[in-house]
Amino acid sequence: MKSKFCFFMILCALLFVACDNDTDNMAQPQVMKITSTTDLETSLSACNLGDWVVVHGEGLDNVTSINVNGVELNIRDVFREANRITLQIPRELPEGEPTNKIRVNVADLVAETDLAVSIPDLIVTGLDNEWAVAGETVKVCGNNFDLYDVTADAGEVFFGDAKAEITETQATFVTVVVPNGVSNKSQIKVLSKKSTVIAPVLYRDDTNLFEGFEGGFGWAGTDNLVTDGSREGDIAPCNGKYFYMNEVLHANWYIFIANAVMWPKEMWENPENWCMKFEMFTQKPFSGNYFQFDQTHYLWKPEEHGVTNTHGKWQTMVLEMTDVLFEGYTQNPEAAFLFQISLHGGNAETVDIGLDNFRLYRKK
Repeated sequence: MKSKFCFFMILCALLFVACDNDTDNMAQPQVMKITSTTDLETSLSACNLGDWVVVHGEGLDNVTSINVNGVELNIRDVFREANRITLQIPRELPEGEPTNKIRVNVADLVAETDLAVSIPDLIVTGLDNEWAVAGETVKVCGNNFDLYDVTADAGEVFFGDAKAEITETQATFVTVVVPNGVSNKSQIKVLSKKSTVIAPVLYRDDTNLFEGFEGGFGWAGTDNLVTDGSREGDIAPCNGKYFYMNEVLHANWYIFIANAVMWPKEMWENPENWCMKFEMFTQKPFSGNYFQFDQTHYLWKPEEHGVTNTHGKWQTMVLEMTDVLFEGYTQNPEAAFLFQISLHGGNAETVDIGLDNFRLYRKK
């Protein structure tokens, strides 16, 4: 029995020495170049988050850890071979300063090479409904909200001085609840651990608002299509009275807005610096209908702007004034402009649409 125990101890010692020798004999890894997965010959010096790259070298099949730009990869997510490793640049920000290097580790033997990783900015473009009311959910639109961790746990969104509750975070938007007590023209600010961004638009900006449906339509004859939201079938208003059509149209041409308005002289002089905004909702999809700005003959087709049905929710629409002033339409800036819109196209069907807050917005 004693001899068996001694034999077991000797065997364990030999195995330990063998393993120790294996570690001592582990070859220093070599990293020779980085390429894309589609061109294995041309070296890369820079890439973007999410790109797939190939690390070329020697002794790479025994790699135990990989660090890209200061972010540690899960070794199970890479494809290792003796002379190359295929990996995806992680869509993640480093905790500290970016290293702009790829570093591979084999039993504490390290090899690295330079690779500049482009990190995109946190982008905030605005709100999907600039006139959302307090307590309503609204999307703060932009890009890279997930990358910058603009979440309920790690990020903040402010309307003026009021903090909004974050309810959902995706790459291109953050959904928040509009806080109470926010005044018109309030600044929208998005904060994360790595960045603070001010939105280029203001909440409920009524600057240059020229048609809010609080008065009559002059000669349009459609004042009966203005409501404060109290009629059966109405949806809640976003700003007082609004235009609402819910009826069957048999003709393919129908004037529903017409008023004389004054537009800023600056807009007529430099329309490329301006856009037109308004809020719209639909409760039925468009089916061939389009809007004609009668004086300029511009045809606005909502489906070409990705709008087919807002499902009863107010959304902000943005039209470039260089489009609205079709083919360079101009006039004396000191004179009133006939703002007239007609509905065209489609078959005989129910048109269910609401409009409000027509305004001009100076982009720069």
